[in-house]
Amino acid sequence: MSEADLSGGTRRLSLISSPAPEKGKRLSPDEFFQTGVLPSLKRVAAIVSGEDGSADYEVIEVSDQIAVGLRRILVSMALKVPKFKGLADKAAWMEGKIAVRLVENYSCHVVVLKDAEDMDLDEFASGKHYYFEAAGFVQTEGDNVSYGDSNYWQIKKAIEKKEGRNSEAAKDIRKVIKLIRALLYKPKLKEKNRETLASELCELRMKVGEAARAVVHDFIRDYDENDGWVEVIDDVEANGSYGQAMRRLEIGKFDLRRLV
Repeated sequence: MSEADLSGGTRRLSLISSPAPEKGKRLSPDEFFQTGVLPSLKRVAAIVSGEDGSADYEVIEVSDQIAVGLRRILVSMALKVPKFKGLADKAAWMEGKIAVRLVENYSCHVVVLKDAEDMDLDEFASGKHYYFEAAGFVQTEGDNVSYGDSNYWQIKKAIEKKEGRNSEAAKDIRKVIKLIRALLYKPKLKEKNRETLASELCELRMKVGEAARAVVHDFIRDYDENDGWVEVIDDVEANGSYGQAMRRLEIGKFDLRRLV
Protein backbone atom coordinates (compact mmCIF):
# COMPACT_ATOMS: atom_id res chain seq x y z
CA MET A 1 0.00 0.00 0.00
CA SER A 2 1.27 3.44 -0.88
CA GLU A 3 -0.11 6.85 0.04
CA ALA A 4 0.02 10.23 -1.63
CA ASP A 5 -0.23 13.23 0.68
CA LEU A 6 -2.57 15.88 -0.64
CA SER A 7 -3.84 19.36 0.29
CA GLY A 8 -1.16 20.04 2.86
CA GLY A 9 -1.55 16.65 4.51
CA THR A 10 -5.22 17.09 5.41
CA ARG A 11 -6.42 14.55 2.86
CA ARG A 12 -4.78 11.28 1.91
CA LEU A 13 -5.37 8.91 -0.95
CA SER A 14 -4.80 5.27 -0.12
CA LEU A 15 -3.77 3.16 -3.10
CA ILE A 16 -4.80 -0.42 -2.53
CA SER A 17 -4.24 -3.43 -4.74
CA SER A 18 -6.97 -5.40 -6.43
CA PRO A 19 -9.18 -7.50 -4.12
CA ALA A 20 -7.45 -10.66 -2.90
CA PRO A 21 -9.78 -13.11 -4.70
CA GLU A 22 -8.47 -11.81 -8.04
CA LYS A 23 -5.01 -13.12 -7.26
CA GLY A 24 -4.90 -16.56 -8.84
CA LYS A 25 -8.15 -16.24 -10.77
CA ARG A 26 -9.90 -13.64 -12.88
CA LEU A 27 -12.93 -12.04 -11.27
CA SER A 28 -15.96 -10.98 -13.27
CA PRO A 29 -16.88 -7.26 -13.11
CA ASP A 30 -19.77 -8.14 -10.77
CA GLU A 31 -17.51 -10.08 -8.41
CA PHE A 32 -14.91 -7.31 -8.49
CA PHE A 33 -17.54 -4.72 -7.58
CA GLN A 34 -18.81 -6.91 -4.74
CA THR A 35 -15.39 -7.71 -3.23
CA GLY A 36 -13.48 -4.53 -4.01
CA VAL A 37 -15.56 -1.47 -4.86
CA LEU A 38 -18.50 -2.03 -2.51
CA PRO A 39 -16.36 -2.26 0.67
CA SER A 40 -14.57 0.94 -0.38
CA LEU A 41 -17.89 2.69 -0.97
CA LYS A 42 -18.87 1.77 2.58
CA ARG A 43 -15.60 3.10 3.99
CA VAL A 44 -15.86 6.39 2.12
CA ALA A 45 -19.57 6.65 3.07
CA ALA A 46 -18.53 6.53 6.73
CA ILE A 47 -16.15 9.45 6.10
CA VAL A 48 -18.73 11.49 4.19
CA SER A 49 -21.40 10.90 6.85
CA GLY A 50 -19.03 11.90 9.64
CA GLU A 51 -19.01 8.49 11.32
CA ASP A 52 -15.33 8.05 10.45
CA GLY A 53 -13.07 10.98 11.31
CA SER A 54 -10.21 9.90 9.07
CA ALA A 55 -9.43 11.60 5.78
CA ASP A 56 -8.32 8.67 3.66
CA TYR A 57 -9.66 8.48 0.11
CA GLU A 58 -9.19 5.30 -1.80
CA VAL A 59 -7.92 4.26 -5.19
CA ILE A 60 -8.46 0.69 -6.36
CA GLU A 61 -6.43 -0.91 -9.13
CA VAL A 62 -8.56 -2.50 -11.85
CA SER A 63 -7.38 -4.81 -14.62
CA ASP A 64 -8.09 -3.62 -18.15
CA GLN A 65 -10.01 -6.83 -18.85
CA ILE A 66 -12.86 -5.94 -16.51
CA ALA A 67 -12.80 -2.13 -16.77
CA VAL A 68 -15.56 -1.95 -19.40
CA GLY A 69 -17.86 -4.26 -17.44
CA LEU A 70 -17.18 -2.38 -14.22
CA ARG A 71 -18.03 0.92 -15.87
CA ARG A 72 -21.40 -0.50 -16.94
CA ILE A 73 -22.12 -1.40 -13.32
CA LEU A 74 -21.21 2.10 -12.11
CA VAL A 75 -23.41 3.67 -14.80
CA SER A 76 -26.37 1.45 -13.91
CA MET A 77 -26.16 2.21 -10.18
CA ALA A 78 -25.16 5.89 -10.20
CA LEU A 79 -27.51 8.76 -9.38
CA LYS A 80 -28.89 10.84 -12.22
CA VAL A 81 -27.23 14.26 -11.99
CA PRO A 82 -29.75 17.13 -12.28
CA LYS A 83 -29.20 20.36 -14.18
CA PHE A 84 -27.85 22.96 -11.77
CA LYS A 85 -28.95 26.60 -11.75
CA GLY A 86 -25.60 27.75 -10.38
CA LEU A 87 -22.57 26.81 -8.30
CA ALA A 88 -24.47 27.16 -5.01
CA ASP A 89 -27.17 24.80 -6.29
CA LYS A 90 -24.50 22.32 -7.39
CA ALA A 91 -22.64 22.55 -4.06
CA ALA A 92 -25.86 21.85 -2.13
CA TRP A 93 -26.57 18.76 -4.23
CA MET A 94 -23.03 17.42 -3.70
CA GLU A 95 -23.50 17.27 0.07
CA GLY A 96 -23.66 13.70 1.31
CA LYS A 97 -22.59 12.24 -2.04
CA ILE A 98 -19.67 9.99 -3.00
CA ALA A 99 -17.92 10.73 -6.29
CA VAL A 100 -16.42 7.77 -8.15
CA ARG A 101 -14.23 7.82 -11.25
CA LEU A 102 -12.86 4.96 -13.35
CA VAL A 103 -9.80 6.21 -15.25
CA GLU A 104 -6.70 4.91 -16.99
CA ASN A 105 -3.51 5.07 -14.95
CA TYR A 106 -0.32 3.86 -16.63
CA SER A 107 -0.68 0.13 -17.34
CA CYS A 108 -4.12 -0.36 -15.76
CA HIS A 109 -7.29 1.42 -14.70
CA VAL A 110 -8.08 2.74 -11.24
CA VAL A 111 -11.29 3.50 -9.39
CA VAL A 112 -11.03 6.75 -7.42
CA LEU A 113 -13.49 7.24 -4.54
CA LYS A 114 -13.88 10.49 -2.61
CA ASP A 115 -16.31 12.93 -1.01
CA ALA A 116 -18.16 14.65 -3.87
CA GLU A 117 -17.55 18.02 -2.20
CA ASP A 118 -13.77 17.58 -2.64
CA MET A 119 -13.85 18.25 -6.36
CA ASP A 120 -10.36 19.79 -6.30
CA LEU A 121 -8.66 16.43 -5.74
CA ASP A 122 -7.70 15.70 -9.34
CA GLU A 123 -4.76 13.39 -8.74
CA PHE A 124 -5.41 11.28 -11.82
CA ALA A 125 -6.45 11.90 -15.40
CA SER A 126 -9.79 13.60 -15.76
CA GLY A 127 -12.81 11.38 -16.26
CA LYS A 128 -16.54 11.18 -15.81
CA HIS A 129 -17.77 11.19 -12.22
CA TYR A 130 -20.45 8.78 -11.01
CA TYR A 131 -22.31 9.86 -7.90
CA PHE A 132 -23.73 7.74 -5.09
CA GLU A 133 -25.74 8.68 -2.00
CA ALA A 134 -23.39 8.06 0.93
CA ALA A 135 -26.28 7.28 3.28
CA GLY A 136 -27.09 4.22 1.19
CA PHE A 137 -23.72 2.66 2.00
CA VAL A 138 -23.34 3.57 5.67
CA GLN A 139 -23.19 0.35 7.64
CA THR A 140 -25.61 -0.08 10.50
CA GLU A 141 -26.33 -2.91 12.92
CA GLY A 142 -28.87 -4.19 10.43
CA ASP A 143 -26.11 -4.84 7.90
CA ASN A 144 -24.82 -7.62 10.13
CA VAL A 145 -28.13 -9.49 10.26
CA SER A 146 -27.73 -13.14 9.31
CA TYR A 147 -30.73 -14.92 7.82
CA GLY A 148 -29.09 -18.32 8.11
CA ASP A 149 -31.20 -20.99 6.43
CA SER A 150 -34.44 -18.98 6.52
CA ASN A 151 -36.97 -19.59 3.78
CA TYR A 152 -37.40 -16.79 1.25
CA TRP A 153 -40.94 -16.01 2.43
CA GLN A 154 -39.70 -15.62 6.02
CA ILE A 155 -37.05 -13.14 4.85
CA LYS A 156 -39.62 -11.22 2.81
CA LYS A 157 -42.02 -11.09 5.76
CA ALA A 158 -39.29 -9.90 8.16
CA ILE A 159 -38.22 -7.07 5.86
CA GLU A 160 -41.80 -5.95 5.19
CA LYS A 161 -42.50 -5.91 8.93
CA LYS A 162 -39.35 -3.96 9.77
CA GLU A 163 -39.18 -1.52 6.84
CA GLY A 164 -42.83 -1.36 5.74
CA ARG A 165 -44.51 -3.15 2.85
CA ASN A 166 -44.16 -0.15 0.55
CA SER A 167 -40.53 0.57 1.46
CA GLU A 168 -37.71 0.38 -1.08
CA ALA A 169 -36.18 -2.53 0.84
CA ALA A 170 -39.42 -4.53 0.63
CA LYS A 171 -39.82 -3.80 -3.08
CA ASP A 172 -36.20 -4.83 -3.71
CA ILE A 173 -36.52 -8.17 -1.93
CA ARG A 174 -39.77 -8.95 -3.77
CA LYS A 175 -37.97 -8.19 -7.04
CA VAL A 176 -35.13 -10.54 -6.04
CA ILE A 177 -37.69 -13.30 -5.43
CA LYS A 178 -39.39 -12.64 -8.76
CA LEU A 179 -36.11 -12.72 -10.69
CA ILE A 180 -34.61 -15.87 -9.17
CA ARG A 181 -37.93 -17.70 -9.51
CA ALA A 182 -38.14 -16.79 -13.20
CA LEU A 183 -34.53 -17.82 -13.85
CA LEU A 184 -35.01 -21.22 -12.24
CA TYR A 185 -38.59 -22.13 -13.02
CA LYS A 186 -39.45 -20.60 -16.40
CA PRO A 187 -37.74 -22.93 -18.90
CA LYS A 188 -39.35 -21.27 -21.93
CA LEU A 189 -37.54 -17.96 -21.35
CA LYS A 190 -35.11 -17.21 -24.18
CA GLU A 191 -31.43 -17.17 -23.22
CA LYS A 192 -31.06 -13.48 -24.09
CA ASN A 193 -33.93 -12.63 -21.73
CA ARG A 194 -32.41 -14.83 -19.03
CA GLU A 195 -29.10 -12.95 -19.31
CA THR A 196 -30.94 -9.65 -18.86
CA LEU A 197 -32.71 -10.97 -15.75
CA ALA A 198 -29.47 -12.44 -14.37
CA SER A 199 -27.71 -9.08 -14.79
CA GLU A 200 -30.53 -7.34 -12.94
CA LEU A 201 -30.38 -9.94 -10.17
CA CYS A 202 -26.62 -9.42 -9.77
CA GLU A 203 -27.12 -5.69 -9.36
CA LEU A 204 -29.84 -6.23 -6.74
CA ARG A 205 -27.62 -8.76 -4.94
CA MET A 206 -24.99 -6.03 -4.58
CA LYS A 207 -27.52 -3.42 -3.49
CA VAL A 208 -29.59 -5.51 -1.06
CA GLY A 209 -26.79 -7.56 0.49
CA GLU A 210 -27.34 -10.42 2.94
CA ALA A 211 -31.10 -10.65 2.51
CA ALA A 212 -30.75 -11.11 -1.26
CA ARG A 213 -27.98 -13.68 -0.76
CA ALA A 214 -30.20 -15.66 1.61
CA VAL A 215 -33.16 -15.58 -0.79
CA VAL A 216 -31.05 -16.84 -3.71
CA HIS A 217 -29.55 -19.50 -1.43
CA ASP A 218 -33.03 -20.73 -0.44
CA PHE A 219 -34.20 -20.98 -4.05
CA ILE A 220 -31.06 -22.79 -5.23
CA ARG A 221 -31.27 -25.14 -2.23
CA ASP A 222 -34.84 -26.03 -3.18
CA TYR A 223 -33.88 -26.35 -6.85
CA ASP A 224 -30.89 -28.60 -6.15
CA GLU A 225 -31.19 -30.41 -2.82
CA ASN A 226 -34.99 -30.66 -2.76
CA ASP A 227 -35.27 -31.74 -6.41
CA GLY A 228 -37.10 -28.59 -7.48
CA TRP A 229 -35.30 -28.94 -10.81
CA VAL A 230 -37.69 -31.76 -11.75
CA GLU A 231 -40.31 -29.07 -12.42
CA VAL A 232 -38.37 -27.69 -15.39
CA ILE A 233 -37.49 -30.97 -17.10
CA ASP A 234 -40.09 -32.42 -19.49
CA ASP A 235 -39.00 -36.05 -19.24
CA VAL A 236 -36.79 -36.78 -16.25
CA GLU A 237 -36.11 -40.39 -17.16
CA ALA A 238 -35.24 -39.75 -20.81
CA ASN A 239 -33.07 -36.67 -20.47
CA GLY A 240 -30.46 -37.68 -17.91
CA SER A 241 -31.83 -34.54 -16.41
CA TYR A 242 -29.88 -33.53 -13.28
CA GLY A 243 -26.84 -32.32 -15.22
CA GLN A 244 -29.10 -30.52 -17.66
CA ALA A 245 -30.89 -28.82 -14.78
CA MET A 246 -27.65 -27.73 -13.11
CA ARG A 247 -26.41 -26.17 -16.35
CA ARG A 248 -29.38 -23.81 -16.14
CA LEU A 249 -27.61 -22.14 -13.20
CA GLU A 250 -25.01 -20.84 -15.68
CA ILE A 251 -26.46 -18.05 -17.79
CA GLY A 252 -23.98 -16.57 -20.23
CA LYS A 253 -21.25 -14.96 -18.09
CA PHE A 254 -23.36 -15.35 -14.93
CA ASP A 255 -23.41 -18.23 -12.48
CA LEU A 256 -26.26 -18.02 -9.98
CA ARG A 257 -24.27 -20.05 -7.43
CA ARG A 258 -21.76 -17.19 -7.12
CA LEU A 259 -24.51 -14.97 -5.68
CA VAL A 260 -24.77 -17.15 -2.59
